Amino acid sequence: MRKQRMLIHQAGVQSEREQGRSMRLEGAKMSMPQEGARKLMHPAGTRRKQGTKQDQRTALHWACSAGHVKIVEFLLDLGVEVNLQDDASWTPLHIAASAGREEIVKSLINKGAQLNSVNQNGCTPLHYAASKDRYEIALLLLESGANPNVTDKLESTPLHRASTKGNCRLIQLLLKQNASTNIQDSEGNTALHLACDEERVEAAKLLVENGASIYIENKEEKTPLQISKGGLATLLRRIVGGNV
Repeated sequence: MRKQRMLIHQAGVQSEREQGRSMRLEGAKMSMPQEGARKLMHPAGTRRKQGTKQDQRTALHWACSAGHVKIVEFLLDLGVEVNLQDDASWTPLHIAASAGREEIVKSLINKGAQLNSVNQNGCTPLHYAASKDRYEIALLLLESGANPNVTDKLESTPLHRASTKGNCRLIQLLLKQNASTNIQDSEGNTALHLACDEERVEAAKLLVENGASIYIENKEEKTPLQISKGGLATLLRRIVGGNV
């Protein structure tokens, strides 16, 4: 199952890696004073267009990726549009959440950033916070109204993302915010399937203790128990009372 799932996610993962690489490269260049930030802006206060995908981003995108809080606040005070998307449909909030820029996330939310905006992979900022273990950012997003059960183009939720990585604090947070434990992705996998397949024992325990079913079959007609390794299946049976 892991091989098939890896193939399905390959395109999305590659896109995220390329996005991160370009953000780091451009962010390294952006150590400028406020006047430099002003000059970066299109006369209309939005985009620079020079023929590349990265140049479709605004100065705000780049400031978010580089973590320049003062420049971000300066641009927002100038009235720069907070929800513009780049060619991959990433908003400044996507970038800030993915890069772990907590203070910038706060500023963007305060200026009306759309919490559930989706990029070309159907991912929201919360998907990236969950997969990258950005607890404080995920908390900000959720407390501000982000949807914990939103699905991407692979029908994966933030809980799927956190469970795959074994990010237990994120899992607990999502569960407290009413994340559903039994949503199935495009391959029929629940968050528990993914935790078991990746041998995330603590994550699997946490999910079962909070209502994740050990009986749901994926498209390969396998339950989480059937793909569990070692003593995990026995442990999960004990948690549900030994009635398997």
